[in-house]
Amino acid sequence: DYPSVGQLAQKLSENNIQPIFAVTKSVVNIYRELSQLIPKSAVGELSGDSSNVIQLITSAYNNLSSKIILEPSRVPEGVSVSFVSHCNNKEKETQKGVCSEVKIGTEILFTVAVLAKECPKDKEVEFEIRSLGFQEKLSVKLSFECQCNCNDSTKNAPYCSNGNGNLECGVCSCHQDRIGRLCDCRAKGGDTIALEAQCRPDNSSQLCSGQGDCVCGKCVCNEKVDGKYCHCNNFNCERYDNKLCGGNGECVCGKCQCFPGFHGDRCECPLATDGCVYNNRTCNGQGVCKCNKCQCTNSSYSGSTCEVCLTCTEQCEQHKECAQCLGFKDGMKTLRSMTSSAWLKSTLNNNYLTFTLHEEIQATQISLPLFPECRVPPNVAAIVGGSVGGILIIGIVLLLLWKSYITWKDKKDFARFEKERHNAKWNDGVNPIYKSATTTVVNPRFAKN
Repeated sequence: DYPSVGQLAQKLSENNIQPIFAVTKSVVNIYRELSQLIPKSAVGELSGDSSNVIQLITSAYNNLSSKIILEPSRVPEGVSVSFVSHCNNKEKETQKGVCSEVKIGTEILFTVAVLAKECPKDKEVEFEIRSLGFQEKLSVKLSFECQCNCNDSTKNAPYCSNGNGNLECGVCSCHQDRIGRLCDCRAKGGDTIALEAQCRPDNSSQLCSGQGDCVCGKCVCNEKVDGKYCHCNNFNCERYDNKLCGGNGECVCGKCQCFPGFHGDRCECPLATDGCVYNNRTCNGQGVCKCNKCQCTNSSYSGSTCEVCLTCTEQCEQHKECAQCLGFKDGMKTLRSMTSSAWLKSTLNNNYLTFTLHEEIQATQISLPLFPECRVPPNVAAIVGGSVGGILIIGIVLLLLWKSYITWKDKKDFARFEKERHNAKWNDGVNPIYKSATTTVVNPRFAKN
């Protein structure tokens, strides 16, 4: 028979298999409901030609890998296990430990509570806690003390902080000057409840924010967590280039404190500006430098330092009249633009003038040569005629070469034929098997005497 959904989910969980359902639009809603019954599964909508299958699998894998699920297995009867997940600065109590949107390198804390509702037959049992999708697992061994002989007590028990109390029915009864669960704190006019209150920022919160232990009224925080109430997370800051604080700062209480020379929420911006300098100017005078990278404010310029100008001929157009006035003392008749320079033709003669623009932040300078340059305009007819004549000459030469090759090849073949005909030998002897034609006629009615 076919397995049930529950059996399928159990086998997938036992073998650390995370299914990805790539289905078409017509059945995607059905598989989404099925995915809710199978832990660590994902559903993606497949296009008609399946062209998005790779993108679908990549996206589903990233979603699965960013979700951590703790699940108990083989829990004995009469024992319940619950989880409290501490992730994304939130606490949530569930039957399974679940944390979503987990980033690479982030540490997550789970608090596991085990409650025995009754005394089982077996005094020692074992169950496992596994993270779905991973090979690691935690084995938990439980030993049950179903009956305590409370009449027996151990005075100055080592369990109670090396003799600072008596062990009675599994609980430390502290001496007069000691308090605490293990009698490990000195009494200073208070009790255990008063000490634990010093480890809470308010009455409704957990001891030491659930990220440390309350020892004699002071929080002893876990690794990478600090603060009076262990409320500062030193491993959940923003990342840049897949590094905590971009590798250019320290994570302190959930915020990046940048090293000298860097700034930004992720310490991603260097304070240096050497990468923005071009021709001894910041961003070529056409932009602003941010995070040691140029952001061009002039739309005509681009490039890493705003050094590329694809429309600089337009700048020449704007200043051509000024250049013509300075160079020729007259108006402009024709203009031909060439990259960063412009050529102006005078109405009085065939002089050409080249001018160069130097754009500054405050003004634009025009550089002119001392004397105009005389140039003769090109002869278009000669250029066209020469090109056509050259093509014809090349064609005639190629035809002559081809004709010469064909003539040489024909002569070579004819000479070879004559040679073979001359060397041939003809046999004039009689053929021994030759018989001349004979005719014999017989009259069937002819009879001899």
